[in-house]
Amino acid sequence: VAFVADLVVGLALGRLFASDPPASRWQELLILAAGVAVVVIVTSLPIIGGLAKLLVILFGLGALGLVAWRGWRSRGQQAPPPAAPSAPQAPEAPASI
Repeated sequence: VAFVADLVVGLALGRLFASDPPASRWQELLILAAGVAVVVIVTSLPIIGGLAKLLVILFGLGALGLVAWRGWRSRGQQAPPPAAPSAPQAPEAPASI
């Protein structure tokens, strides 16, 4: 599960630092690889690596939880059928006082 969190955070970091949106799947894969490389390097540092790994896991699992929650909530909601056009209404007569 922690590896999936690394991927999610790596992709987010890569997209954050990429100047243009990826034009192809290969560019998106390179952005993912660069982001995951940054995550692996930072979490391998001796002093701050443990704290960084904890933050990566929390953010990654939080993002996955949000995606799962939104998917679960929208699963039961379907778009309502389009309303039938109503007949034109006649103008009302002015009220007398």
